[in-house]
Amino acid sequence: MLPSVRFVAYHDEVAPRAGWTASAVAGDVRSARFAPQQVLEESLVPIAQWNGLLHAFARVRGRAARIEASQLAHRVDLHMLPLAGVPVAVEDRVAVAGEVMWAGSRAADHRPQQRDHEVVSRLRAAGAQIVGTTAVAEGGLWPVTDNPHGVTRNPWNRAFSAGGSSGGSAAAVAAGLVPVAHASDRLGSIRIPAAVCGLVGVRPGRINPPPSDASAESCFSLSEHGALATSVEDAALMLSVIAERPDLAIVNRHVHSLRLGVTVNPPLRAVRVDSEVMRVTFEVANALRTAGARVRLRHLHYPPPAEWAGLVRWFALAVPTFESAWDPARLQPRTTKQARIGRLIQGFVGGSDAEDWRQRALGIFDSSDVLMSPVLAKGTLPARTWSARSWNANVVNSIKASGGYTALWSMAGLPTVAVPAGLHAGTGMPIGIQLVGPPGSESLLLSVASLVETGRPWTRYAPGYI
Repeated sequence: MLPSVRFVAYHDEVAPRAGWTASAVAGDVRSARFAPQQVLEESLVPIAQWNGLLHAFARVRGRAARIEASQLAHRVDLHMLPLAGVPVAVEDRVAVAGEVMWAGSRAADHRPQQRDHEVVSRLRAAGAQIVGTTAVAEGGLWPVTDNPHGVTRNPWNRAFSAGGSSGGSAAAVAAGLVPVAHASDRLGSIRIPAAVCGLVGVRPGRINPPPSDASAESCFSLSEHGALATSVEDAALMLSVIAERPDLAIVNRHVHSLRLGVTVNPPLRAVRVDSEVMRVTFEVANALRTAGARVRLRHLHYPPPAEWAGLVRWFALAVPTFESAWDPARLQPRTTKQARIGRLIQGFVGGSDAEDWRQRALGIFDSSDVLMSPVLAKGTLPARTWSARSWNANVVNSIKASGGYTALWSMAGLPTVAVPAGLHAGTGMPIGIQLVGPPGSESLLLSVASLVETGRPWTRYAPGYI
């Protein structure tokens, strides 16, 4: 059932509230019930109302999007497009023609981009309306999002961060400003914001054919483009367009004889896991057992080379951020120090450690079809100007909150899906679990996520916005 919908007058017709699902909006535009212009105008209303408080968007493309909406309305294939008329936000780390790509940094080249990134081209081809670019942590390096445009706040409680590095995309979706958003993920940048904002976040394995990326973006073959959404159906639809695989949009809601491995011990052994995180993880596991899964608790052993490999890559990823900056002197001090240390240790980033870990990780799926773990050891960090704090404060708090749950699966190149698991009894903030599968298992992971959605339905939007 669709949530309650507010309608507004527009050329003697009515337009849908932004809180509708992407699937429903596209269906209405394809059937000519609504025109793209109507959908766009309605989507710009909550953006104008809430973006000043949330800082979800780095750039709202009101005028340009209106011109594009009129062009979209005249496409002869509009009735066939999978994202027909759907308002979509894209992360401010991919190029949108005519817009400045800030990448969360004052050090960026402030000249407008000449052409669309491949992901943006695919979204436009599918009928999406690019309403704006969303805030990211500088260089996509940090698990909290604050940048020259402000501190990106969590719609569930604006005293907390929306996570990072794709915090803006997550905040935009969680508040209902757009039904779906693009995000990218190297070491957890989709899954962390999804978890703390109560969303479905999909980081695929290797997309084939891959969207073309600059070398800095795809450094160490870690970067993948994915989706943030309020439902599994919408996440699957968005991913199917980004990956150019229409089959991914079809979610099989019947999974037979699923072997589910469940692990809660963090890869970084010095990190303590919040008891609420463990509680909701086991509750989801029990719900899947009730749905027919064979659940097995697993205590994974992370060998020291793998345990630290994710951290080494986190430091090393700052090096191309520094080297590709238009004005390195304007980088945040924490990023500059991260790059300085990254230069010293990037020699430890080799193919052998990643391949050794990948082979060990693949062995997990000899006895489990899907592995489930927390996304974070603890909840999200407070919403503050972390870029003004010391490098040490950023690194220590990031590691304590993370636990290292996301990075190793990126290193292994495996598909992952973050799914809302419940609310923290103390803070009331969302907690997410992570589903991991072998190469090519995106459809299976989405199916298992759908089982979670059916067995433990979540509130699709943060209260107070829709």
